[in-house]
Amino acid sequence: MNHLLTSTSSKPWFLVDTADATTGGATGTSSEALHQLLPFKDTLPGLVYLWTVDPDTVSRAKAGAKNFQTGQPACNWEADILQTGPSLFKPRGSGYTGMTFDLGESAVLSSGQIRLVVTSKPCLVADPAFFENQNLDPNQALAIQVKSFKGWQAGYGETADRGLYFDGPGATSLQFTHLPYTGVNRNLFPITEKPTKPIELWE
Repeated sequence: MNHLLTSTSSKPWFLVDTADATTGGATGTSSEALHQLLPFKDTLPGLVYLWTVDPDTVSRAKAGAKNFQTGQPACNWEADILQTGPSLFKPRGSGYTGMTFDLGESAVLSSGQIRLVVTSKPCLVADPAFFENQNLDPNQALAIQVKSFKGWQAGYGETADRGLYFDGPGATSLQFTHLPYTGVNRNLFPITEKPTKPIELWE
């Protein structure tokens, strides 16, 4: 967080949501980034573009609501509605070329320096064309959320050092002990920190 609050970079940073990566099969519904950034919405030194999947928030925005409970776990917040409508885009980076992605109905919500795109369906969102379709210019952002571990590097033509990695709730968490997996029939690292029969690598 301090990195964003003090950033003077002329290029956007990428908030890499490793736990809710739709490119890995996650639902895209995590609101972790919104929870963390909302208290700083008025002191961020630039615009931050976020994305989450929440059809109820989209429906409320289309009805003209101002108060929302967005994502999982639900984030209670107040926002202005910048636009609503369908979210359909064709990636223009070097990943997923020639494809068309449909995220259903969407809404763009604004609070301070935060711009949250909410869609009714998940998809592979690792390309600037997604935000451009919502009339948001990625080149003008301080930071851009990507729910993709590496695909955003091809989509945006950036290198890994532009990524600020964080882990919240989601099926693709790199913190394996956070996953509600109950099918373990033997002790296994990292679920068991010191297994009695550790795996020996074959050389």
